[in-house]
Amino acid sequence: MTDEFDVTKERDLYKEWRPYWTMFADFNEFGPNVLRSGAYLHAHPREIEADFTNRCKRADNYNLIPEIVQTYRGYQFSKAAAREYDGSNYAKQIEQFLNDCNGSGLSLDDFMQHFAYEDALVYGWTELFVDMPQGSEIGDKPVTAQQAANAGLLPYVRSISPLLRSNWGTDQNGNYLWAVLKELGVETETPATEPVGAGTYLVLKRDGWDRYSAEGKDGKFEISGTNTYALGGVPLIPLYHEKSRKFKRFGVSLLNEAAPIAQAILNLISQQEQDIFASFSLLAIQTDSTLDGPNELGTSRIMAYALEAKNAPQYITVPVEHIKIKQEVIEGKIEHMLRKAKLSVALGELSTKTKSGIAGEVERMELFTYLSAMARHMEAAELRMIALVCSWHAGKEVKPADTGYKVHYNDEFTLEAIPELLTLAEKVVNIYKTISPAYVRHTLKRLPHRDLPDGDTVRDEIDKEIDAADIQGMDLIPESQVQGDGDIE
Repeated sequence: MTDEFDVTKERDLYKEWRPYWTMFADFNEFGPNVLRSGAYLHAHPREIEADFTNRCKRADNYNLIPEIVQTYRGYQFSKAAAREYDGSNYAKQIEQFLNDCNGSGLSLDDFMQHFAYEDALVYGWTELFVDMPQGSEIGDKPVTAQQAANAGLLPYVRSISPLLRSNWGTDQNGNYLWAVLKELGVETETPATEPVGAGTYLVLKRDGWDRYSAEGKDGKFEISGTNTYALGGVPLIPLYHEKSRKFKRFGVSLLNEAAPIAQAILNLISQQEQDIFASFSLLAIQTDSTLDGPNELGTSRIMAYALEAKNAPQYITVPVEHIKIKQEVIEGKIEHMLRKAKLSVALGELSTKTKSGIAGEVERMELFTYLSAMARHMEAAELRMIALVCSWHAGKEVKPADTGYKVHYNDEFTLEAIPELLTLAEKVVNIYKTISPAYVRHTLKRLPHRDLPDGDTVRDEIDKEIDAADIQGMDLIPESQVQGDGDIE
């Protein structure tokens, strides 16, 4: 690498996959900012921009992805990992790392369960970066093992998601020759005047790293720090959910198929909610020419006719078959997503189709096999991680076999349904099955009727029509929550 190396250049494969990795991360942590932005909602062809914007604001987060990830994590870490290192020449250093692996008091158990494992599931794999901090008395000069010991510096590990690895080069075996990492958490005092693209990048090589920062008004990236090491290669260790057979140093996410299905469910529920609001029955009422159309009544679901007609108020029902069809599609997609996640047996109550005992056992064995394979992946990654920790302390490469360290992750799993996941899935399936009579009454009670002839009589007659109508439904707004003035508790 030379000083002219362009750290901002992104590999084509990175640019191709970045939208998908972003999608996986968003659905795993689906905050209201993501939901309201409409990034994962689609406008239908006849929907104007204003209506789509309003639908995005009303959308609710019915997303099973976080519960699926948590279910896997609950299975995988139902028992703690077993570790042995009493006879190791690096026992003290290993114990320090196990108790504080990130320099902030995070144990390696917590790091593997809540950071490394989750990143591997969500993105397909993660890179575990083992580095040595630089003390203030050392500055930006390379850190030797003796300097680190004198300064009380200890190796630490970070989980580097694919979103932070923007460019890289490998040999024919998939080992890194170099890698460019985007560094997060960099703040500046004058963000308004900061050049576009400013930040810091870390270029990892086989014998050391260089930190590039944007210097000067032109925003040109220059080396602002450096470090050297003798670790036997680039200190990045892959932890795979599933290794890609197509690309080197690439993984296959648990959410590759589940996330697009979750997006489809989100869109269907949002559209179904819109259909329900649009399908409330029309109110045909008597009025006179002094009223300027339905807008004055505060609703667009009014059909007015002249007083002379002398007709009684009518409750005109509109078709709702399309809402039921969408509900069937939603149920099918939820079952399909859980089947892809190998969790449909545990949540079999959602399906009207009973899965055979043989099919259920096959799925359980597939999940068991996956969890066992993931345990082996974590063991292999941790052995290499400890070897890098020992190498930093020794100032030379230490092979995993020479650390005197052993680790075994749980491979005995009790595959039972997680109540939280079942409850949420049932809620998504049932929430919009039918129209609620209570919501119809709530809408009527909010109409400004004081200027209508015999307004109270009109509402009383409409209430009778609702009572007489054959409207099935769960209470979207329960009757008990609708007050006399039309407000909701």
